[in-house]
Amino acid sequence: MIITPKELNDQKKNLLIVDIRPSNQRNETPLNGINSIVCENGEVSNIKEKKVLVCQYGIVTEG
Repeated sequence: MIITPKELNDQKKNLLIVDIRPSNQRNETPLNGINSIVCENGEVSNIKEKKVLVCQYGIVTEG
């Protein structure tokens, strides 16, 4: 399923949006207006809440 971080945020579900993109991508295209956190170096494994990972834009992950 393809869904944007904004669409997830607008649904008001109990999800944590986690930005794991490289710092250059975060700087070039920040997630403005979205409640999210940034994780680097495997920190995401310490988060116990239901989470959605923002990895990169423009990549098709399903066939």
